[in-house]
Amino acid sequence: MTTAKASRCGIMMCRWPGKIWQGNTSEVACDHYHRYEEDARLMGAFGLKAYRFSISWPRVMPSGTGAVNEKGLAFYDRLVDALLENGVEPWVTLFHWDYPYALHCRGGWLNRDCADWFAEYAAVIVDKLSDRISHWTTSTPAVPLSWASPCASTQTPTHPKNWTMPFME
Repeated sequence: MTTAKASRCGIMMCRWPGKIWQGNTSEVACDHYHRYEEDARLMGAFGLKAYRFSISWPRVMPSGTGAVNEKGLAFYDRLVDALLENGVEPWVTLFHWDYPYALHCRGGWLNRDCADWFAEYAAVIVDKLSDRISHWTTSTPAVPLSWASPCASTQTPTHPKNWTMPFME
């Protein structure tokens, strides 16, 4: 990843040998990062009026708080411009399961400081993109998030009971 995207919980889980089927990862997926201009052109050509996408918190703030990765933030700036140039209205979701591993190690969503961490991250995004974005969603739809959250379930990969991996010692 050319934006020095930091470790996130999903990638750390994928690195756990035998945990994910056939060692698959989501590190490249559909490669929207490199294909965003083509993707935006196709969306416009198909007549899509809007596109909901999520911002990767670890891409923008590798440690979850503090320093901003300007290259990571610039990607979303370019994406928004490409969408608008193709007549597609951007709808932003600030959090969609892409949680900074550094914050997970500090207790994640179970740490009461998480509200401040998220507010700091959200302010960075809003400051950069709000001149062109009218539609914002805080997180993944609430019902699925609550069903699979560490507060509601111990079945999620990011729940502390599931993080007994050799590389965490």
